[in-house]
Amino acid sequence: MTLIRKIEVAKDDAAGLERLYRQAEADGDVVAFQDGIAQCLADDKAHSLVLAWAYRLDLLSAVEKTDVQVSNYWQIAVGISVVLGFLFIALAGNGPPVPFPDPDDSDGTRPHFWLGWSPVVALAILAFLATMDRANIRRYATSGIFVVAIATLMAFTYWNESGNIAVLISLHLPFIIWAALGVGVAWNHNNPARQFHAFSVKSVETVLTGGIYFGAGMIFLVLTNGIFQVLDIEIAESIMLKAVAWNIGALSIIALASAYNPLTSPTAQDWTSGLTRLLGIITRLILPLALVVLAIYIFIFSLSISGVLLKNAMC
Repeated sequence: MTLIRKIEVAKDDAAGLERLYRQAEADGDVVAFQDGIAQCLADDKAHSLVLAWAYRLDLLSAVEKTDVQVSNYWQIAVGISVVLGFLFIALAGNGPPVPFPDPDDSDGTRPHFWLGWSPVVALAILAFLATMDRANIRRYATSGIFVVAIATLMAFTYWNESGNIAVLISLHLPFIIWAALGVGVAWNHNNPARQFHAFSVKSVETVLTGGIYFGAGMIFLVLTNGIFQVLDIEIAESIMLKAVAWNIGALSIIALASAYNPLTSPTAQDWTSGLTRLLGIITRLILPLALVVLAIYIFIFSLSISGVLLKNAMC
């Protein structure tokens, strides 16, 4: 049971709420307790005990701000998602939106989707979080600076690459960008390690949610194309590729808005329903195996890099 859920159950029990608060203090999770009180107050502003805790924790101004933010939540998410969709079209150019380098574009004449998609998504996510959580806008701005710096370095270094090195960069760059994003979200919270773990789980849930949305969007595009073919109207392949690119970009933010609440910390998210509960079970089962595979990968990768460096040194 999450801390927010415990607070909801104990909101009529003064002693119970005090115990939860002291436990949150001991665990370094006071922010999550504040989020729980704020959520309860948003649900019932006339509840005297919750209102007393809101005065004690100085949350009333934050709750009022939250009410305004919630009213614009989906408008902001949809607006950013539309812009991100068009940015994906620009990144893909006349080619498919594939996150791997195109060996036929070794001279770099086509926009490099594989280099740009992850930094652009990260900046869009940070813009969404900063718009919803303006009290911590400096934190998101700092994370955005790191994302831009990483993307700029990769672009200057590997723009014309199309071989194995480019493939490795295309595989690792999204994870580096994701880590920078996670540090920005978890930074300045109590117990950052727990916050980053919660962010990681929510990231997986967001990706799975985005996959479901993308599947639905692709079904819509295929059916639309089929209907027009029945009418002897053929949609150009370039238009279909642009529609796919827009679909991927736009649904990234929609998936985030569906799975993640930017008004609370990562540990204070809803963990009792949806894909999150299933992910919790899966991660407990797979984590030991994943760590073993990761250790083997890092070991073999380190040996490969050492071999290449030694070979170059000998030459």
